[in-house]
Amino acid sequence: MKCPGSITCTLKLNRIPSSKQRSRAAYPSCLYKMASSPDKAETSESFMNRMAECFNSGFVMIGVAIGSSTGLFETMAAIDEPKTSQEIADIAGLKERYVREWLAVMVTSKIVDMDFDKQTYLIPKHRAEVLTKFKGPENLSLAATTIPALCAVYDDIIECFKRSGPRGVPYSKYSAFMDYMGQLSAEKYQEKLPHFVKTNKEIHSLLESGITVVDIGCGHGMFVCTMAREFPNSQFYGVDFCDEYLQVARKEASKRALTNVTFEAHDVVKLPADWSSKFDYVTAIDTIHDQAYPDVVLKEVYKLVKPGGYFSMIDVNASSNIRENMDHPMGPCYYATSLMHCMSVSLYFENGMGLGAMWGKEKAKEMVEKVGFRCVQLEPQPDDLENYHALFEKPDSAK
Repeated sequence: MKCPGSITCTLKLNRIPSSKQRSRAAYPSCLYKMASSPDKAETSESFMNRMAECFNSGFVMIGVAIGSSTGLFETMAAIDEPKTSQEIADIAGLKERYVREWLAVMVTSKIVDMDFDKQTYLIPKHRAEVLTKFKGPENLSLAATTIPALCAVYDDIIECFKRSGPRGVPYSKYSAFMDYMGQLSAEKYQEKLPHFVKTNKEIHSLLESGITVVDIGCGHGMFVCTMAREFPNSQFYGVDFCDEYLQVARKEASKRALTNVTFEAHDVVKLPADWSSKFDYVTAIDTIHDQAYPDVVLKEVYKLVKPGGYFSMIDVNASSNIRENMDHPMGPCYYATSLMHCMSVSLYFENGMGLGAMWGKEKAKEMVEKVGFRCVQLEPQPDDLENYHALFEKPDSAK
């Protein structure tokens, strides 16, 4: 299977998204970095003011996370006229005193509008759509729940800093964060194909004709199930180490009555020997950088792919050089997430590499090409600005 000659490898860091692009991205605006080159020299006072804004925004996002987890944003989005805190609590089936205090957080952060004389509350429609599931994966209240989820391992991470402490934190400590990732995957892939599948004519044509595909680190299996539904002529496999996730995936496949899907539990550093050169197409979505031994996993992926076959890797759209990430709109967020999860789960294993989420395009391309793949495309995804898609081909001559 030859890659179209029109496809070229474009390893090039992209400029910061325009304001129009940013409005479509799943980036909370309060987390955007200030310009790295302010017009005036920074003083202690101006720095203190900037830190105060960051401090305040952190608590705002906790309130936003509560609004997501309790369903209060969904409740308020369905309200067409101002209501009292008691009325809102009754509709939501929650305690009024807690709802009233939460509303105070939302009012002072200028998310919910309040009539102070009538003591009533209303969220404008344009804000509601950003904070509810109406916007799918761009639902920013869902994104806010990562903060309390990751803070569940705060003490564990502090221990890891100590020279006498553990190397990392096990996956078993991240149940809340993994629940969030499952929700995000469902939002992204439950109803539609990603851009990289829809727009690559070669891959799309192969999937329609009927090929064998495996997704590495499939989690709850939403991506695999959606692919299987859209391409009934192809056979799909999902691989993950966690039986709990695979049970969810199998239920989803059963609910959709899919007969061309198989989910199997495997350690991806040692996949079945009889899978060698079995697959026409392998995918890995935001999973390689979490691996303890990503170099070994990539070698296993290379073995899986038939000569002339393809490997799609989706990962965080960033540079391997922190200098190039200074103007990344979500740089602090992604580095912090990496510190609290991606790097730490990798380092938990003996000699784990600890790449972290911000390993970057350059390092990623270098590592994948080192095992024998050839890069044929590397570009950001317009429907998922957090990530880039890298398409690699295994040479026809590979044995």
